[in-house]
Amino acid sequence: MPALRGESAVELRQHRRPGSFTLVELLVVVMLLALLAGIAISNTNTSGTQAYAAAEGFAADAAYAQAEAVGRPDLGCCIKVDQSAGRYWLARPAAPDTPITNAVSKKPYVVEFGSNATRGTSAVSIHSIDFGGDSVLGFTSLGGIDQTTEATIVFKAGPSGFQVSISPTTGSATTTEVKTTEFGPEKDAEILPLPL
Repeated sequence: MPALRGESAVELRQHRRPGSFTLVELLVVVMLLALLAGIAISNTNTSGTQAYAAAEGFAADAAYAQAEAVGRPDLGCCIKVDQSAGRYWLARPAAPDTPITNAVSKKPYVVEFGSNATRGTSAVSIHSIDFGGDSVLGFTSLGGIDQTTEATIVFKAGPSGFQVSISPTTGSATTTEVKTTEFGPEKDAEILPLPL
């Protein structure tokens, strides 16, 4: 029933149908539901975001190592992975255990995951690597890698995983999502295309 001029708030409430809600009450409930949904989505997506960030960070570091190897063919550049410690670093092939200095931070070029994470990737672990039988991925002076087969590394965080594959001829990196149901101590990961 429409409100008449001069009616008080008490009189207006008496015109409401029993069991109905005011617009303000409905807006408060919708806002609370949206807030809870946002929190739930951000909490469930954190591990996937971290795994993706780790994979993309590795791809960027591989591109940097490739540029170093092409720009400094006398010194070269490689990436060494310490899977058990959850870290990798850029180094010179002549001294793969000694990280090079990061040109921006002026600190050793080391990227760590887990409790010592350097890039907000505390939930990430290095699930697997295939660098042709060792833990060092070298780049040639022409930009390719030092092996004839594709090099791969898989980063895992919670149920999410992403694989970085590096072409043996061009040295270019691609990132793909790993099917999480396949993670296990004795199972290989199935690779799915990453939606753009």
